[in-house]
Amino acid sequence: MMSAMDILDLLTRPGTYVLGIAVYVLTFFTRKVVELMWPRLKKQADANSPDITYLTTLARWWNEVVLYAIPVAFGAGSSLSASAR
Repeated sequence: MMSAMDILDLLTRPGTYVLGIAVYVLTFFTRKVVELMWPRLKKQADANSPDITYLTTLARWWNEVVLYAIPVAFGAGSSLSASAR
């Protein structure tokens, strides 16, 4: 069982910060590339109803589901690749 000090030690390692920054950057560029390829996926304006804000159903899924799953998928993929070694 891990003590509180072990968990704190894991959270303050430089690798943790590098992984967090890498996942953020990968998510940012993934979003930009996908939205450049399919401009209809971009969110229009937040103040409007969902019918106006999202041009298609896929755009709504992209903005409300997929964008939140991308960092989790990148993080899980990096942990699986590190544990597979």
